[in-house]
Amino acid sequence: MNEAAAIALFAALAHPQRLTAFRLLMRCGVDGLAAGDLAQRLAINPSALSFHLKDMEAAGLVCPRRVGRRIIYRADLSIGGKLAAFLQRDCCAGLAAFSSLPDVPAHPQDHAMLTPPYRVLVLCTGYSARSVLGERLVSSLGDGTFIGLSAGSSPKGMPNPLAVATLRANGHDVDGLRSKSWDEFAVPGAPPVDIIITVCDQAAGEACPVWPGHPVSAHWGLADPSDAEGEQADKLAAFETTYHCLRRRIEALVALPLHTMEPMTIRAALQSIHEEALKQEGDVNVTV
Repeated sequence: MNEAAAIALFAALAHPQRLTAFRLLMRCGVDGLAAGDLAQRLAINPSALSFHLKDMEAAGLVCPRRVGRRIIYRADLSIGGKLAAFLQRDCCAGLAAFSSLPDVPAHPQDHAMLTPPYRVLVLCTGYSARSVLGERLVSSLGDGTFIGLSAGSSPKGMPNPLAVATLRANGHDVDGLRSKSWDEFAVPGAPPVDIIITVCDQAAGEACPVWPGHPVSAHWGLADPSDAEGEQADKLAAFETTYHCLRRRIEALVALPLHTMEPMTIRAALQSIHEEALKQEGDVNVTV
């Protein structure tokens, strides 16, 4: 990165709304967000947001792609590393004693290995469909090595009956499913969670609690089967599709040698799992 590119990046981020939008897009990862959804989440006038997005795109912070009649914006996830490398390039005037400063982790546990059983918390907003399916898939496929948990930021009060029916149809135990707020896992004394996976874009963009244990987090954005329209059979088919999309990802998750991997490596592997699954699914079940 040269000086002109760095100045353009800093200038593009030197605005409260642009900085907030970029941070939200960073949290959404490879899925990104539609421009309209981004404007709604940030309570920004769409025309003003369009102006900001053009500046961010010109600076290389975001890149757009068209999906039907919608434009999805995705942050350049590598930009932080590029800026850090530029700022540190001439560190300490090249003095040998200081030219290779050690990396300081954001948290001491960023390099701590996980130990089984691994507690995986699947989050959504309403806790009624995707998170419910994910919880039981983790516990079932994990075979004792993984413990599936689920919660919502604004739980609807009960699991969606079609989610329960889908689990039963696929041979899963549905006893004990109940509506839970994600606050239950963030209170003092709560058992630490090892991995947190958000499965809806709204949950991914919300301000999360401070989780005990500093868990690894990843975002697997999937369309909400509860939004399916048509006959009962059509709605059940949507839940079945989501079930198999989650199963594909969770099968890959439980196959990871987590006890040999650092948290940053796990996070990258989880993101790769989602990206590979999207290729197989052809983006048919992604929230856009």
